Amino acid sequence: MSVFCFGCMPETKETVVYGSEVEAVKDTSFDDFLQSEVAVVDFWAAWCGPCKAMKPVFSEVAGQYAGQAQFGAVDVDRYPSLAQKYNVQAIPTILIFKNGKVADVLVGVLSKSKLSKSVKAQLFN
Repeated sequence: MSVFCFGCMPETKETVVYGSEVEAVKDTSFDDFLQSEVAVVDFWAAWCGPCKAMKPVFSEVAGQYAGQAQFGAVDVDRYPSLAQKYNVQAIPTILIFKNGKVADVLVGVLSKSKLSKSVKAQLFN
């Protein structure tokens, strides 16, 4: 399975740093992660420029909703089975789960207000 990245080439493998509110989610811990009422997952890759641009926005929104929603990140190169399971074909892709089911799919680089609005809609829906 290949994943398309909006506006980037797979030339570098840099580490991408999230804020402390974002958990690195592995394929073995993914089902446990989804036990939260609302779980927000960023599917990304280290070589993806737009993914790097999305990290500070994702981290900031994670801090904004700390204690209300669970935020995590899945590296699609390390865990391609998760990307395949949820039909992630482009990155960055953010899936918002409500009670373990996909409630919203957001693709590409988002503004803080767009991501925040989508998370809020699931929290108070």
